[in-house]
Amino acid sequence: MLISDVLACAARAEDVTASLKLLLNDPQVGSVLPPLPVRLTLANVEQWLRDAQEAARKPRLAKAKKMLAESGIDSTSIPANVLDKTEELTGLMESLKSLPEALLAKARTEVGAALTKGTADAAEVLSRSQKVAQTLKSIDKIKDVRPWLFLLVVQEASNNPEQAESVVKRAAKIDMLLTEPDRMKLNTAQHGVSLVQVESCVEYFNVSMSKLNTCLVREGLGSEEIPPLSGTDITQAQSILDEIVQRVEREKTELKTRCQELLDKLVDLGVTSDALEERVATLRQQVQDLASRLECRRAALLESLGKETLDVLEIVAAGGLPAKTQATDKQLGSALRKLVDAGYRISLEIDHEDKR
Repeated sequence: MLISDVLACAARAEDVTASLKLLLNDPQVGSVLPPLPVRLTLANVEQWLRDAQEAARKPRLAKAKKMLAESGIDSTSIPANVLDKTEELTGLMESLKSLPEALLAKARTEVGAALTKGTADAAEVLSRSQKVAQTLKSIDKIKDVRPWLFLLVVQEASNNPEQAESVVKRAAKIDMLLTEPDRMKLNTAQHGVSLVQVESCVEYFNVSMSKLNTCLVREGLGSEEIPPLSGTDITQAQSILDEIVQRVEREKTELKTRCQELLDKLVDLGVTSDALEERVATLRQQVQDLASRLECRRAALLESLGKETLDVLEIVAAGGLPAKTQATDKQLGSALRKLVDAGYRISLEIDHEDKR
């Protein structure tokens, strides 16, 4: 036998010895080992070792499949040489189970797909999910206060792990913009809703809220002007806020017009004019006060002058003249005489040609 052949046999013997040590260190191997060869030649031992390794692999494969199934991963498409790496699979599954519930479903699917290529691919995929989970810890409080926002962050961060930090920063900004917890719930069921869109909606909402608060302070009004917004879609809530501002402006115009009408009527009935208020809150009160004063003044005049004379007074003060169906000439003359006696002055204006 040549020296080279001896060296080759020695190398084969060392390989067999090493493989035997690995095989016999597995506690589950004892019950599945095939019978030893009758002739203990190197070739026979090598064949026996291959048979023993194959026999030992079956329980490991069964164990690996069970472990994957318990983790929610279908092992049908995973090669046997991957399933045979029990220790590596055990570590991967333990890491997978440690992920937050929100990330688990997607990570489970991705790890299962990666295992069809190998444990190294699965470890790389799992590492990305672990980094996302670590990044999400900084906004963990949002999960309880705004669960819809947290789920949206998880979705975008897991779809783009490289952008996880920027996604979390955007979510933190949105949380800050929504200054009151659970003031409203955003409708995130709409197709295509993203954090960018939500951020835009929230910013527009806060602008509208700021305008409304400025309006309420300026007009002396309080928060009771704002209806409860909890449960309202944010775009609808923004429309509500904008409508309140418009309503307050319309009311201010209407109140000023009504106040001026009442002031004019009081002046016609001999009452000194007051200045118009400038804020809605005080205009509301002024309308009530002026209406009350007008009613009192009319009651006093009704008692002192009588209804016919009071009717004539209001028509003449407005620049008109009662129709004959409202008062005869005799009734009109009598009413005018009574008004003059009561201290009223009646003046006539010449109709100049240049006014025609």
